[in-house]
Amino acid sequence: MILQRLLLLLVLTASIQPGMLKAQSMPSEKFVAESIRLQTDRPMYITGEVAWFKLFAFDAKRQLLSDYSRVAYLELISREGNPVSRVKVELEAGCGAGAIELPDALPSGDYTLRAYTQGMRNFSDADFGRNKLIIINPQQPLVQAKETETATVVRPEAPGMEVSAGNWLQVNSTIAKNSYGQRELVTLEITTTDGQGKGVPAEVSLSIARKSMPGISLFNQGTSVAANTAPLRSVDLIYQPENMGMDLEGKVVNESTREGAAGVEVILAFPGKTSLVYGTLTDANGRFSFLLPKLFGLRQVVVQIHSEEMLPVVIELDDPFQANEPGNTEPFRLDPEWVPIANELLVNAQLKEAYRNFEAPPVFTTKDDFENLPFFGQPDVQYKLDDYTRFPLPEFFFEVVNEVWVKGKYGQERVEVTHTEQDLFDELPPLLLVDGVPVFDQSVFLKINNKLIASTEIVIDPFWLNPSYYKGIIQLTSFEGDARCFKLPENAIRRSFLTFLPQREFSRTDYSAASDDRLPDFLNTLYWDPSVKTDDEGKAVIQFYTSDATGDFEIRVEGFTQDGKMGAGSTQFEVVREDN
Repeated sequence: MILQRLLLLLVLTASIQPGMLKAQSMPSEKFVAESIRLQTDRPMYITGEVAWFKLFAFDAKRQLLSDYSRVAYLELISREGNPVSRVKVELEAGCGAGAIELPDALPSGDYTLRAYTQGMRNFSDADFGRNKLIIINPQQPLVQAKETETATVVRPEAPGMEVSAGNWLQVNSTIAKNSYGQRELVTLEITTTDGQGKGVPAEVSLSIARKSMPGISLFNQGTSVAANTAPLRSVDLIYQPENMGMDLEGKVVNESTREGAAGVEVILAFPGKTSLVYGTLTDANGRFSFLLPKLFGLRQVVVQIHSEEMLPVVIELDDPFQANEPGNTEPFRLDPEWVPIANELLVNAQLKEAYRNFEAPPVFTTKDDFENLPFFGQPDVQYKLDDYTRFPLPEFFFEVVNEVWVKGKYGQERVEVTHTEQDLFDELPPLLLVDGVPVFDQSVFLKINNKLIASTEIVIDPFWLNPSYYKGIIQLTSFEGDARCFKLPENAIRRSFLTFLPQREFSRTDYSAASDDRLPDFLNTLYWDPSVKTDDEGKAVIQFYTSDATGDFEIRVEGFTQDGKMGAGSTQFEVVREDN
């Protein structure tokens, strides 16, 4: 019975335990060299707006969408070379999408939107995705370049990808007329066909926004594709590809020798009301790596070592973002051709800003499977401290909690989880947690102020937290849920850690249902959908409303098929003011 229970425990724990040490080398035949291309809803923005983007990760050799990397890193970099926004984007079948807010305080200038994967960092950054964007701050004067000035003229850029004629996907977008009124319903038909004009299913991204300068497209039709045929390295990779999910990596260093400490047990925890704890061992070079569950947003992490003695070591976490090169120090001057477009965007954005407080808050969606699931599953029993007299914790466990034994004399107590059977785990300590953070010193655990604790949860059965076994689990959950009611060991670190960017829904107003809504609506981007799918005949129908903004708008559709065909198409229309 004991052996069966142990085997079942190992299987169940392994199935939910992401914290495993990755190898630091990879055979070249298993490595996929990638390149990334970027699409945004438009090339010019006003501070305070939202920039919508889509990423395409390609197998650099085969020029097909890559299903290799699972994480992309996206940065908005100023002209001086400083990152002003950084996010991590989940990749599925080579694609990822999201939105970043442009802070109101950003100075006017040209910015670079850059994207890459960890595997790409091992080689030249030539295959990094880059788009040159213009961001205008309405609180700053706009400096216009002279007609004869060429050295410092800034134009938005979106380097395209040359697609051979044989792999070109014909993308057409059709609307009923060339001119629409304000808040009028528009029906858009998208068709995707191959070189013979036959309809083929495809996935396309759709942007409907203020008209920009011509020639900005993600996919450009050419005569050939320059495939990357250079041999791949067969040596160890400095940056390990994230081909299974997001990693958290670092190193344990001997404080005196500055050499990596091998065989050290490292524990990673995400403080919170839902316990997420993972363990691993450092390799021969002192390095460790955790494969993380799918999490979203900025999270707190606690990394500490588990040792019977206080090792003189320092924990160092890797920076997963690429270092930046010095940027351009010349003053920003906008291309004269872009000035009228900038003025139109500024007027609409300022009108929209005046009514921002009346807008509905943005809606974010996440598929966070770990939000309410502790790493140990459901506890066997839970006690809420408010249901009892609030004794100090040793007395509380002794008097109230039947599943815990308290041993030792006063001031030197220790706790153990009771078990009905004598088995192999009798000599092992329990895993002690506070808001999901392990506490390996029982005296620290039992001296926590009981007035800060909301409940305690007990897991009776033995538990395996790679690479150690514990005789059950005792967790304290505080009212705050942030694991700040005790002091961490000196060599532990607590950091903010960026996980996946939550998906933000593009706000689409249905004026047929809100005909009486007279809140001014001056959107510069009328519609954005990064994943429109055409059917087997290559057709998709989209409906959207114009806004109160008048002027010229552009429909841009860029997409691909599963067999590698890629293409783009665009259509323009005008929105005119309605005379009452």
